[in-house]
Amino acid sequence: MAFEVAGAYAFPARVGIGDEPGTRVAISNAVFQAEFVDRLWLRERAINRDFVDEETAVAYLEFDAGGAFLGATWYFGPGTGCGFCRESETASTVALRGGRLAGRVTARGAGRSYEVELDLPLAPELPGREIARDGGEAGRAYLAWHAAIAGRDWPALLALVEPEERPRYEAARAAGPDLFARLGEGRPRAVRIVRAFAHADWAILLLEGDGDAGRMHGEARLRRLGGAYRFHDDLFDPGDWPAERRP
Repeated sequence: MAFEVAGAYAFPARVGIGDEPGTRVAISNAVFQAEFVDRLWLRERAINRDFVDEETAVAYLEFDAGGAFLGATWYFGPGTGCGFCRESETASTVALRGGRLAGRVTARGAGRSYEVELDLPLAPELPGREIARDGGEAGRAYLAWHAAIAGRDWPALLALVEPEERPRYEAARAAGPDLFARLGEGRPRAVRIVRAFAHADWAILLLEGDGDAGRMHGEARLRRLGGAYRFHDDLFDPGDWPAERRP
């Protein structure tokens, strides 16, 4: 597969064969909304799940802490992936200076080649400034959201949704099937906030809990609107946090 690079996003990550601290750069034929991705904890998971589709491809370039190129990772479908590859002919002028990653990577190997010009900022390590571990006001709003789903409390649920999203929830409830069953799918029965961050009007909560299949982890984002935090989105995965990004 081949694509023209239209966008790139650089973020701190564990890289290379030894999983050492460095930088991973997502490159794509589409443009990244960097501010959106900055407000996430598990950025690569979000990119792979919510950004990649049949028309949007993503590959990753990996650099050490100083910006030296290490290799690349990609998966475009069965038989077209590489867990970590470095081509036989590779040259890089990329360096990390003043919080920016800039330079060119050129690679040629057996049946594949790429050339990428970079000049972009490195995303912050954290999705915001750290706040009280329980998330304070935002944490209480999120736990109320979770309780409203479990208790099938429609007025409480609607009050916690962003105002512009309420018509969508009302339409989904009217259309059926059971909205509460859909909202509760893939969600832990009980949820704990283990770490929290804030940036401008946003709060980012890191979550753990136990679902039908066992332990789960996830994150949620809330936005302050009209003097109160409203639910924006959340996402859970089975199992514990990835070791390289454990809260």
